[in-house]
Amino acid sequence: MTRPTKHPKIGIYRIRCRVPKDLLGIIGSAERVISLATKNPEEAKRRAPAAEQKIAEEFATARVTLGPMRRLTHQEITALCGNLYRETVGHWEEDPGTAEDWKAYADQLHDELERDETTGDAVGPSRADLADAKRITQARGIPADADSIRRLASAFYRTKLKAAETLARRADGDYSPDRHLETFPAVEAEKPQTPTDEPLTGESLLADWSVERTPAASTLRTATPPDARTWACSGTTRAMRRCGLAHSHLWDTLPSHKLPANGADERSLALRRGENGSVYDFA
Repeated sequence: MTRPTKHPKIGIYRIRCRVPKDLLGIIGSAERVISLATKNPEEAKRRAPAAEQKIAEEFATARVTLGPMRRLTHQEITALCGNLYRETVGHWEEDPGTAEDWKAYADQLHDELERDETTGDAVGPSRADLADAKRITQARGIPADADSIRRLASAFYRTKLKAAETLARRADGDYSPDRHLETFPAVEAEKPQTPTDEPLTGESLLADWSVERTPAASTLRTATPPDARTWACSGTTRAMRRCGLAHSHLWDTLPSHKLPANGADERSLALRRGENGSVYDFA
C-alpha cells in the first residue's frame, strides 16, 4: 500500500504513483496523483486503498492496449462468469429482498438486450453487459478482442439470470447448496507483461524514494546511493516493490556498516505488510 502524502502547500493528502515506463506514452505523465480530499491523516488512510485500486485499474486498462488482442477461450469466459456469479450472489445472499424483485430484475435484463429494429427479436448483448465485459477484462489486464467481448457479454447475461434465480430461491428461504457454483472453473491470472528487468542501482532507488517521500532539497543534495538502499529497506513502498527477495544482488551491495549487528542476511529477512505498506524487517 502506498502511503498517503500531504500536499506541501494546501495540506490535503493524496496518493502518488509513478507511471511504469512502458505506459508513459499512454498515460501522458510520469506520475499519477489522486487527491484524497481530506486533511485528516486517519481519513486519508481509509480512502487510500480505493484511490490505489483506481490507479491500478487505469494502468491495467492502459497496458491492455500495448499488446495484441486475443480470443478468449470458452473456459476462460466461463471462469470469468463464475467470478461475476460469486460476487453477485455473495453480495445479496444474506439479505436478498423478495423473490419478486429478482424476477423483475431478470425481466429487465431481457428487455435491455440488443434488438432487431424490424422484428424486435433479441440479437445481441445489452450495452450494460458489454460495459461489464470490457470493465472486467481490462481490470484483469486481459487483452480480449472485440468478438470475445461480445461473447463474454452474452455469457454475463446468462450468468446474471442464474444469479437472479438463486437469489429468488434465497428470498423464499431456500438456502440449500448452490448447484451452479461447481460448474464454474477457476480463473487463471493473466501473466503480466513485465518490463525489462533493469539493474537496481542506488541512484534509481534514490529517485524512487524522493518521489514518494518528497524530502527537502538539502536532504537530496547530501544523499548517497548507500543511503537510498537503506531507506528502501526501511519501508519506501515503490522501492520495495522493486527490491523483491529474488534480487539477492541488491543485498550484496548494502554497505556493511548499514547491516544489523547480528549479521542478518537475505534468508533472515521477513516481509511484513502493515498499514503503511510492504516493508522488509530484519528478523
